[in-house]
Amino acid sequence: MVHVALGGTFAIVHKGHRTLLARAFEIGDRVLIGLTSDRLANSSRSRNVRPYEEREAALRAYIDGAHPGSDHTIEMIDDRFGPAIHLEDLDVLVISVNTHPTGIELNHLRRERGLRPLDLVAIPPVLADDGLPISSTRVMAGECDADGHVPSRPL
Repeated sequence: MVHVALGGTFAIVHKGHRTLLARAFEIGDRVLIGLTSDRLANSSRSRNVRPYEEREAALRAYIDGAHPGSDHTIEMIDDRFGPAIHLEDLDVLVISVNTHPTGIELNHLRRERGLRPLDLVAIPPVLADDGLPISSTRVMAGECDADGHVPSRPL
């Protein structure tokens, strides 16, 4: 049984998030999703994100529709590593290429604690039609939609 973890803010469940989640459910028999607390989500952004409860509800709705019956848990995380720093039964961490350094740091800390390192599966950025990565920030700014489609601009 493969136990996979991933984490994020999931301000808007966009195509990049869906790709991370799909890979996690493809690899894992069980998936642990760390969802950032409001404090953590807002500590590194200039804009406030939707409240935890709204983000969790949207994430659950997506998973229930895309991965019905899957063995998964959503857990609030209030630091960069969440439960992956101490859970012995984790096998894989699905990350974005941008968060790969955090995965390496996590494995270093796991080794220091006597835990085996996790296999890191890094997903490349998912690009919008304009060739730039899809992000919640871009979606909220109207630069692209959650599927990466860029609105046409008048000439």
